[in-house]
Amino acid sequence: DLSDGEMALPILAKTFLPDIAVGFVFAGMVATILSSVDSLLVASASALSIDFGFYDKLSPNKRLLFFKFSVLFIGFLALMFAFFSQSTVFAVIVFAVSVMTAAIGSAMVLVVLNKVTNSTSLLFAIVIGLGSAVTWRLMGWNEFINEGFIGFILGIAAALAYKKKRLHA
Repeated sequence: DLSDGEMALPILAKTFLPDIAVGFVFAGMVATILSSVDSLLVASASALSIDFGFYDKLSPNKRLLFFKFSVLFIGFLALMFAFFSQSTVFAVIVFAVSVMTAAIGSAMVLVVLNKVTNSTSLLFAIVIGLGSAVTWRLMGWNEFINEGFIGFILGIAAALAYKKKRLHA
């Protein structure tokens, strides 16, 4: 039964490979998932702990403690999302990439094209991009147009509108 596309590899492995090879396939899948999760957890916690304005003012021991709490906080959020999510892993990954595109992609494009360089405009791009992508998804409109595209466009528009308003003020 291949009604769930995420089960294709395990079913194929069980069907066509000897038991020892199936074990290696499953071990490889688990190792890949855990490695990716570990990297994302450390990167997210690092971004969270460093992006707070007071991080540079902390002693090395307090920085380490703050980083450890950031890892626990991000891990807890991810765990709660995993427990309560009704989506497939693929759907969650698509949503995560869409949200990253909406939030970070719009700001990156503005900086690379040298259209916006002040932090307030970039913050508008990130907040409006993220907020509109999540709202688009919650409204169920992502079936028609991906939320990442909408957030990306609205994030850029918000930053450029704020920049224009600042120039004319």
